[in-house]
Amino acid sequence: MPELAPVCAFWHKRLLEVSARSVSSSGQEEVGNASLRAARAVICCYESTIHPCLKRQRGPSVGVDINDGGDGEKRLPLHTMVKICKVYELLLATLLRDSAATPSPDGTVEKRECGQSTDSDKMSETCAVVECRGEEISNDNVCRTVHIIANDIFQWSAGLPKNTEELCRNVLLPCLLRLIEHAVLLLAPFKCSNGNAKCNKQQIQRALAIATLTAVPFAGDGKLKSGAFGIGTLLEWIYRRRDNKDCDDEEAYPLLLAHTIQSCSLYPVANGEGVVGAHTINAPIAKSNFMTRPVVDWSVKSAQFAAPWTDGVTGTGSRVALSLLQTIHRSLCGDQHSKEEQLDNPPSLRQLLGQLCQRIGVELLSSTVRAHFYGRLSASTSDAIVDPKASCPFMPMIQRIGSDAIRPTAVTASSSDEKTHIDIPMRASAAAIVFCAALDQPDSNFDQLDSAFSDALPVALTLLDDVQSIHQAIGALILVSVIESASKLEVAIPAFVEKFGSVVTSSLETGVQMNSRGEPTVLAAICLAQSRWIRYLGSKSNNQRIAGLPEASTLARKAASDVLIAISKQAQIGARDGNDERIAGALVAGVNPLLAQLAELPEAASIEVARVGLAPLLPSIGWSGTSLETRSVQIAATSGLISLMNGAYPVMPHHGKKIMTEVFLLLDRLDKDAEFLRNNAKDGNRGTEDDTVSTDVAAKVALHAAAVALAICGSGAEDVLQHVEATQTRKRVLERCSEIRTMSETLLSRNAKH
Repeated sequence: MPELAPVCAFWHKRLLEVSARSVSSSGQEEVGNASLRAARAVICCYESTIHPCLKRQRGPSVGVDINDGGDGEKRLPLHTMVKICKVYELLLATLLRDSAATPSPDGTVEKRECGQSTDSDKMSETCAVVECRGEEISNDNVCRTVHIIANDIFQWSAGLPKNTEELCRNVLLPCLLRLIEHAVLLLAPFKCSNGNAKCNKQQIQRALAIATLTAVPFAGDGKLKSGAFGIGTLLEWIYRRRDNKDCDDEEAYPLLLAHTIQSCSLYPVANGEGVVGAHTINAPIAKSNFMTRPVVDWSVKSAQFAAPWTDGVTGTGSRVALSLLQTIHRSLCGDQHSKEEQLDNPPSLRQLLGQLCQRIGVELLSSTVRAHFYGRLSASTSDAIVDPKASCPFMPMIQRIGSDAIRPTAVTASSSDEKTHIDIPMRASAAAIVFCAALDQPDSNFDQLDSAFSDALPVALTLLDDVQSIHQAIGALILVSVIESASKLEVAIPAFVEKFGSVVTSSLETGVQMNSRGEPTVLAAICLAQSRWIRYLGSKSNNQRIAGLPEASTLARKAASDVLIAISKQAQIGARDGNDERIAGALVAGVNPLLAQLAELPEAASIEVARVGLAPLLPSIGWSGTSLETRSVQIAATSGLISLMNGAYPVMPHHGKKIMTEVFLLLDRLDKDAEFLRNNAKDGNRGTEDDTVSTDVAAKVALHAAAVALAICGSGAEDVLQHVEATQTRKRVLERCSEIRTMSETLLSRNAKH
């Protein structure tokens, strides 16, 4: 820690002297307690001394600060503000270092008599102004200071002044974060357990919640030295992928080919006793890189949420934020317990946020995030958080493009855009990370979770309704997080399902239509949210009727048709302009789960989407090429075709010839590609393992699809095989015909047993 400047060292000494004199009649106090009392007085002076210096009023152009604030008062230059904050923070850090001794035993702060000051105590009197009024420096004062510092961070994080970005990112904002950490440290020793100190436990929990959501945008996803995060990481957090303490079942991650093969209905007419993965794809292949890689590339720039308030080179803000989160964790769990846990098995960022949410309370943290997202987190009154349910409607009114509606006065934003998360992007970052990482709290009771879901849902829908594609993807993933957490509630249905289910359904439909030719990552995220929402409704409607919503089968048919129509033209064009990745994501995340859900229902629930489904699936199967993206499309389309044939088996005989033709041609191309790879390997030009695995898996799935087509489509598919046998002489082609017939007979015999 740097040494204090001479003038600061002088006032540091005076603060300790004044603090030592304002004790009980015994007149004895340890240096540590005196420093702690002085530190609490100094932190509470932030509002009157530091906060006015940091007032900021942005001009019409983003990033340009107005020196004259409009009230006739000149603003300080930025470098002067930074210097003031650095000196203030260093003084506070020095006091906390000196107070490393044990705090006062009862957690109280003694009152001092007014009028006892001398000329040398003028600065100390300023710091002890609350005491001079006959009041204690209570935890409420420190909590209020946390709110004010957090608000200053929010204001300085957006539209950084030109040519001073590095000064703000690397000095000013980290310095303010350290001030919040100091405030948290000052709250920890003064948690009232004896009941004789002025203390509001809920107020402390609320301040810790605000400190958490202030630090989160600087920590990001924990992978980089900045606050940036990828929506792929959010999805991994939701499904606990690659997490040390959770299950490592890769098939639970929904955007994998291994998952789509295992989840799709792969047997005709009735459910079989297994799937392709259990019979023809062995474990090493199922666990290979190709089968366990997401079908969309989450590393692209369009899937990354930028954090201009942090510097990814130095990582100063990220380190300070992680330190703040760990300090909050120690404050809630106890120093010794937290240190032992970190030494044995240090938690990941997601686990750390989950533990913080559990300690603070999922209901309180969610309501704080919602209030922060909509700009209702204010320290101007005694109530730091305005109750969102009492102050305004379920979601603030948003003026859409081209609307002449008058803006409501219930919610006021500082930006003409009227969306507070666009004016201050940290709001969207905090909501995304907290709701995706910490919303799943199985130990919380139903009422707490229900309230948390009701807080997260409007944030998700607001982002889903946004113009920016990254915001739409984030909104979809927050909705997925809510659905996955609600799915773990065995009996009860959260209130938002019945009350706002129709809004969720229509928002997802609109999102699919808007992004049908957009970024593959965004379309995949929205399709995933839609399929998970409909599957959740289907699982709950078996036991309870959900008022105001159509049957799950109706929603599934409508959603599957919308996505299939959206990708139909792209499937006919071929693998260009990102069509391969876009179609693979839409099939794996949205269409295939819906078709599998319909195939499980009685009375051939997929008949209405049969023709619409064949239009994009068959052209996708007919794609030529050996790239991994093309293979992903072929496997996903073939798996979806099997589910479609199963769910619409009465009408499939009418399409038997074209189905068998496309599938058999694919199988023939795959056999030729496999032979090409083997010949190259003999010549020493061994291809990658993914090339071999992808070709092998695609061939096995295509072979099974051909057997299903022969079993369901009957004579139409049989005519194709007979034509091949009559016109072809290649041994491998004739062997494939024989294999298809054998597998088809096996499927029919197994189906007869059921």
